[in-house]
Amino acid sequence: LFHISGSAINDKFTVFNLKQKDLTTKIRSLSDQYNSAMVDGIMSDTLDAELTSAYEKVANEAQTLSYDFIKDNIDNELGQYLFMTSSGMFDADQQKEILAKTTDEYKAKANIKRIVERLEASESVAIGKEFVDFTMKHPEGDYVSLSDYVGKDKYVFVDFWASWCGPCRDEMPNVVNAYNKYKNKDFEIVGVSLDQDHDKWVQGIKDLNMPWPQMSDLKLWESIAVELYAIQSIPHTVLLDKEGKIIAKNLSGEMLDAKLAELLN
Repeated sequence: LFHISGSAINDKFTVFNLKQKDLTTKIRSLSDQYNSAMVDGIMSDTLDAELTSAYEKVANEAQTLSYDFIKDNIDNELGQYLFMTSSGMFDADQQKEILAKTTDEYKAKANIKRIVERLEASESVAIGKEFVDFTMKHPEGDYVSLSDYVGKDKYVFVDFWASWCGPCRDEMPNVVNAYNKYKNKDFEIVGVSLDQDHDKWVQGIKDLNMPWPQMSDLKLWESIAVELYAIQSIPHTVLLDKEGKIIAKNLSGEMLDAKLAELLN
């Protein structure tokens, strides 16, 4: 009986891969259970909560597994490659902690430099900072700036979305409800789209019943908004106070309504 193994890092990577494969299998199984329950019409609030909780638990385990492995191996080519290809799954603090263990030469690599720049941008639009202005076109083609709506004695909810974004479309009824509830109480929404096709963007505005101001540069993930606001996924939201200071980020559903009730009721 022979057992062949490589270097220590190869052995650790093998163990990591096996654990990752097991967690991926569990995630896929939970997704299948959820989809089957929806298709079979047997989904209940209790089952929904159970499956969602189980899914989040396993997903968090998978994220922690990757984070720990990369952090412990960022001094070698494997860890550096994995960070380069999967940094988006880590939050800003985790990315900073990993990068703090790397060399200036590594940080200067094109892909890593973009991560560093995004982290710097994230700090510039952190809660408590002033909003960062930008200019795009509204659906009719005229140029507008975020500053045209901010600092006008209204709270402004900046909603970064796209017509092709499923989670954005799922969340939009909550945003519409918030708008209808608070539009007469010093509250405004500005939609910033990461669309690329003008007609699909306009159709999305119509389909989702969004009566508030809209703007886009139709550059998808190359949009200036992505860079300035360090956006990694959408929907991405920023709530500004009446002077234009960032007071909350990524509010949705009940959290959005609760925050607006606190401010406006």
